[in-house]
Amino acid sequence: MTSIEIFDGANVIGGSKILLNSSNESILLDFGMNFKTFSNYFEEYLRPRSSRGLKDLIKMKLLPPISGLYRNDLFPEDLARDDFLLNKNISGVFLSHAHVDHSGCIGYLRGDIPIYASALTIKILEVMQTTTKSDFVRDCYFIKEKALCDDGLSMKVKGEKKLRPFITLKDEDCKVGPYNCKFFSVDHSIYGASSLAIETENGWVVYSGDLRLHGTRGELTKKFIESAAKLHPKVLIIEGTRITSDKKITEDEVFENSLSAVTANRGKLIIADFGPRNVERLVSFYNIAVQTDRILVILPQDLYLLEHIAEADNILMSPMLTSNNFLIYYEPKGRREQWEEDLIAKNNERLITPSKIRVNPANYILSFSFWDINNLIDIDVTDGVYIYSSSEAYTEEQKIDFERLRNWLKFFNFSFIGDPLYESNFHASGHISRSELIALIEDISPEIIIPVHTEHPEEFVNLFGDRVKVLYNGESLNLY
Repeated sequence: MTSIEIFDGANVIGGSKILLNSSNESILLDFGMNFKTFSNYFEEYLRPRSSRGLKDLIKMKLLPPISGLYRNDLFPEDLARDDFLLNKNISGVFLSHAHVDHSGCIGYLRGDIPIYASALTIKILEVMQTTTKSDFVRDCYFIKEKALCDDGLSMKVKGEKKLRPFITLKDEDCKVGPYNCKFFSVDHSIYGASSLAIETENGWVVYSGDLRLHGTRGELTKKFIESAAKLHPKVLIIEGTRITSDKKITEDEVFENSLSAVTANRGKLIIADFGPRNVERLVSFYNIAVQTDRILVILPQDLYLLEHIAEADNILMSPMLTSNNFLIYYEPKGRREQWEEDLIAKNNERLITPSKIRVNPANYILSFSFWDINNLIDIDVTDGVYIYSSSEAYTEEQKIDFERLRNWLKFFNFSFIGDPLYESNFHASGHISRSELIALIEDISPEIIIPVHTEHPEEFVNLFGDRVKVLYNGESLNLY
């Protein structure tokens, strides 16, 4: 008998942790961080204590209490093994993509559990851990082992480093743990996104991950839909982020709207803000820079990401990486990580300083986010344009950050284009729209529909009736 159990991510966007079990063999479908639940207890200056290993996360129910799933080096003496009441024989994790709400808890897993993912997703994880200091990407690619201090409670890094066992999925037919599967690349707002079909004793189970049809690689999602339909699946586990929204802004429309905004603001410095690791959007602004006789200025971590993506799929990045139409922002710093030192040394002729930008600001488009806005102090340019090309704020903390951003822009007299309070034509969602989602489900035609990654599972019930099984955290469904 096959069962599907939701540990996290029910009735909420993100935090996906889904267990598929058949004949006492289990695999996890994603293992992400639930930011909505996390923000109930923690914020910027109140974080889980890294020196206490898993203690805080288990106690606050931010990780499922599954015996044998987690690293032994993250157990302080007062985290009892009998706190882990669920016994599951987990033989691997399918990681649909590298967004933190799907991958952010990978770092806590045992170092011998295989992670199955696309080559692009694996490369992006490597970049995330190397270039980002966030707790949510720590040890997602390689593990820095810890050891107990003399008090038996706190922990310190032991210094040893071990690469996680990644298995690259690239063919339609593949194995994930003990299961025969079919792997499909799909379109999303990050490269490397994928869906998976798993053959079980009770029929095919299809997991969508996050996907869309309106990006530049929408044909990948179409191919997935066609192939999944041919399997006549027992179950479709489907994301429903936008089940209540039919507004569709395509990546092509974002490009045209942003191009018009840049063209209309000749003589002004342009700052383009889009989500981290949204390479598709970065390439769009690179092309806009080419068409408007500007130079795109990117951050060192952007180039580091591009180079690693090219290692996995050179076709995606070769035009930009071989061009002369981008420079690397050289931020004044007292200390740099080794990866950044090496990148700067290798690309010394591409560096541009704040003072250089100040001389002819209209020559550039800067790839900055809110977290880089303090560089305006060094650049010291007023009367510029800030194009916001990312998602709206979802949490209270994000809304506060938006107010801080508006204060910065007001101080330096920058126009704000794409403010999500007033405009939404400068961002294309990473998620499929309502009408396209309905059509996808009808085309695949599963016996059972399990909505995840949505705040409105009831809408699926309204649309598809008894075929929908709404599972909340801790609930499971047995297949017969």
